[in-house]
Amino acid sequence: MSRFKYSYARAFAPASVSNVGPGFDVIGFPIDEPGDYIEAFTRPSKGVTLRIIAGETNNVTARVDMNTAGKAVLAMEEALAFEQGVELVLHKQMPIGSGLGSSAASAAAAVCAVNALLEYPLSKHELLPFALEGEALTSNGIKHGDNIVPALLGGFCIVRDIETYSYVTLPVKDDLLCLVVHPHIVIETAFARGILPKEISMKLAVKQSANAALLVAGILTGDYTLFKEIVHDELAEPFRKKLIPGYEEAKLACMQNGALGFSISGSGPSLFAFFDDPAKAEKTSVTLTGVFEGLQMGYSVYISKVNKQGAKVVEVR
Repeated sequence: MSRFKYSYARAFAPASVSNVGPGFDVIGFPIDEPGDYIEAFTRPSKGVTLRIIAGETNNVTARVDMNTAGKAVLAMEEALAFEQGVELVLHKQMPIGSGLGSSAASAAAAVCAVNALLEYPLSKHELLPFALEGEALTSNGIKHGDNIVPALLGGFCIVRDIETYSYVTLPVKDDLLCLVVHPHIVIETAFARGILPKEISMKLAVKQSANAALLVAGILTGDYTLFKEIVHDELAEPFRKKLIPGYEEAKLACMQNGALGFSISGSGPSLFAFFDDPAKAEKTSVTLTGVFEGLQMGYSVYISKVNKQGAKVVEVR
């Protein structure tokens, strides 16, 4: 039975870019913001409860077993046999259906906060199975790791097999920047996956594999000249880009302003571009203002290095 050492902890987990170009369902990385906060309190009575303080959205269930944060902590409770109860307060700062791993951020922050309460806390690797139980709620029970692994662990992550928790984190240089633009529309992951073809040609599979290998080579060597030809997705992007107003205009704006590559984050609608020059990234953010204001659409822009920390404890007492 796991004992609690502390009565309160607060944790943060960041947004993440997944399906990175040719890394469909395999490659992801977190950015510095936005993200979700979780407060965890110990309670005398056993069980897990959840309250929600909404930021950008209130379309989130407070039912513990149907919320990604609550489900993740329920899995912890069952495995570790908590001696006391836990109350979670979710400060939901991320919009759902954004393509930035909103559900993963909630689950990662939750397990990180509750873990900080323990007398003998687990490693982040040991927390991954619990976070995945929460993340699976949004994917019809299927566990995808390219958001939850980066959100929890940080870094540029390659996920090989989520059932065996097989993944690797690549070293990435600080000069690589990511610009993310989030058009304020919702694209549900299940719908975006449902429009994809069930089979692909051998030729397409080979091309996607080669591009993914070159993406990894570019990260490891710092040779970002490789990115322009390969940071796109041959499998999902041709279908999903049709769901995103302003996709073509945003891509043109990014590439004309010196982006190293451009693609869709997750299932969309968020879009991302790599830069190695902060001035070019800032200039592009201004250009994108014209694109989305011209479409009379709300949007948010974030510029960040690859977040190497992932979920973190902000306070414990």
